[in-house]
Amino acid sequence: MREPLQPVPPRQIIRNAAWLVAWDEVTQSHVYRRELDLTIERDTIAAIGSAEPADNADAVEIEARRFAVLPGFVDIHAHPSSEPMLKGLTDEVGSRQLYMSSLYEDLPLFDADPEGRRAATEVALCELMQSGVTTVCDLSAAREDWLDTLGASGMRVYVAPMFRSGRWYKPNGHEVRYTWDEQAGRDGLDRALRLIDRARQHPSGRLDGCFIPPRSTPAPKRCCATVPRRRASAGCRSRSTRRRAS
Repeated sequence: MREPLQPVPPRQIIRNAAWLVAWDEVTQSHVYRRELDLTIERDTIAAIGSAEPADNADAVEIEARRFAVLPGFVDIHAHPSSEPMLKGLTDEVGSRQLYMSSLYEDLPLFDADPEGRRAATEVALCELMQSGVTTVCDLSAAREDWLDTLGASGMRVYVAPMFRSGRWYKPNGHEVRYTWDEQAGRDGLDRALRLIDRARQHPSGRLDGCFIPPRSTPAPKRCCATVPRRRASAGCRSRSTRRRAS
C-alpha cells in the first residue's frame, strides 16, 4: 500500500471512458454519458469532456476505453481484519442444531495475531477498491496499527470499534442465551470514543468513526439508552447490527 500522505499527482486525465456516470445540475440526477475524458486536478473533478493535448503536458493519463467511470461505492458493513481469513471456511460449516448457522459455533475458527489482521485488512481494502468501493465502515476489534493501515489505503474509512455488554453461550448445543456485563459495555464505549477521536485527528484526513455495538439484541434498556446520549455529546453517528437466534 502507499505510505500515508503520498503526494497526489497535480493533474490526471481519464481518457476515452466507455461509460461515465455524471451529475446533471439541471435535472438534479445522475446521467450516463459515453466516450468522454475526465480531468482531475489534485482532488477535484475539473472538467468532463475532451481534454486537448495542449492542456495536459504535466498530466498523468489513464486509458479507460473499456471501462466505466462512476462515483465510488459505499460499503456500510465490512470486517476487513477477519473475513479474508475465513473465505471458504465458514461457507462449508454450520450447526444442524442451529438451523445450519455457523455464527455461534464455527465463526471464530481461529484468531489471528496483529500481523495477520493487518495483512487481512490490506487484502480486503484492495479487493473493495477493485470493486469500486471508496468509502467503507470497518467493524473490527481495535489494534495498535489499525488507523495507520486504514489511512495508508487512500480510502475514506469510518472506524467502528466493536464493543459489547454481553456474550452469547450455548447451554445445550441448540439454544443461544446471553450473559450480561453492563460495566464492560460502558468501558468498551469509552474506548471506542477515544479511538474515534484519534481517527478524526489522523494525518490522512480521511478517517472518521461511528458506534456499532455488534450484539444488541436482546440488550438491557439502560445500556441501550447510554449510546445515543454519549453519541450526541461526542458528535458521533451510530448503527447497530442486530442478530436473532431461533
